[in-house]
Amino acid sequence: MTPPYLRSLFRVARTVYPEPTWAHRGQRLLFVFRLLRNHPHSRRWLEYLATERMAPLAAANPSLYRKPIRPYVSTHWPGRMKVAAMMHHYDFLARRLPPPAFRQVVSREGLRWLAFPARNGDHLAVILRFDGKFRKEGETTLDLESTRYGCRIASMTFVVAASTTGAPCLIIGAVSGLPPGADKDIIKDTAKALFGLRPKVLLLLLLQELARSWNVPVLLGAGNRIHTSRDMDYWLNHTRRFPITYDSFWEEAGGHRRSDGFFVLPLQPSPRNFHDIPPQKRAHYRHRYALIDGILERFRAGPEPAPTDPAAAARTDGEPAASRGTRGALPTSLAGLVLCGLTALHGYRSLGHSTFSVPLDVLPEHTIRIQIRAYDDPTPSPPPAGRSRP
Repeated sequence: MTPPYLRSLFRVARTVYPEPTWAHRGQRLLFVFRLLRNHPHSRRWLEYLATERMAPLAAANPSLYRKPIRPYVSTHWPGRMKVAAMMHHYDFLARRLPPPAFRQVVSREGLRWLAFPARNGDHLAVILRFDGKFRKEGETTLDLESTRYGCRIASMTFVVAASTTGAPCLIIGAVSGLPPGADKDIIKDTAKALFGLRPKVLLLLLLQELARSWNVPVLLGAGNRIHTSRDMDYWLNHTRRFPITYDSFWEEAGGHRRSDGFFVLPLQPSPRNFHDIPPQKRAHYRHRYALIDGILERFRAGPEPAPTDPAAAARTDGEPAASRGTRGALPTSLAGLVLCGLTALHGYRSLGHSTFSVPLDVLPEHTIRIQIRAYDDPTPSPPPAGRSRP
């Protein structure tokens, strides 16, 4: 351990704690002491942050320098596993993403993967970003943001580490909801607008799709007992030992606990048996599954281009009607719904409306026919062949 290396540690300490106060001076000494105690793993991480690819990220987020000496993902992980997981994550992203997309994902602004409208008039965006708030739970955060409420509705933070066999493993270290002080009814309103689909369930479905598309064979979730908030460093700090209920969520998703405290999650969600759904709710579930299929299809296609017109982005989901394949367009207004029914019966698609992608074959047939009558059609069209009039 040479004097130049020690001087470099103090330079890093001044970057992390820049204020000329006695408190920050003390924090610098403690920071250097902990780095030396975790040598050589901390040195390996600092050298990695100094590379050309990582230096801009470290300059924008000095808290990255503290990661090897703080709790990370699991209370059982030593410094060697922390550094190996973080380095593997950024190397993995660099191989999977083009350089412009990589730079966006590791920034605070993030990469807007897709956006879609909800039934309540809101527009939801799915964003991959670096969020320093969750620096102890992973490296990349998947956010679901609301345009209507102007806040994050739900988020999941993960890291792609290497398993014991060397295969990549996506580990979810944090599941978070609304920011402090936000109205809890936002979650209920959003879930209602998504046909009962809870925001955090939607994010888990997206991470499962991401793992499959990236050929990641293992998906894990951190359990309550090994969460970083249960680390010994926080035994006397009650503000950081907040209540968490991850275990029940992982079990609900079909996961089972391993001996190391992680839950093994399925890469493919198990569909609910349609016959177990009460008949009066089946149409509602058909709409929900159609919504999920549409979102996953677009998510699988990769990041969508950012809209150049903010007003246009607020009016539509950014998907051209001609690219929706076999999917129809359900306008949010009554007049648009009538026009959609008329054009769909003649093999066309509606244009120029705020739309919501859903297959036409799951729409209740009588709903469209009733709206057509309200459109002053005195001679309603006969029912399609093979179907009886409801």
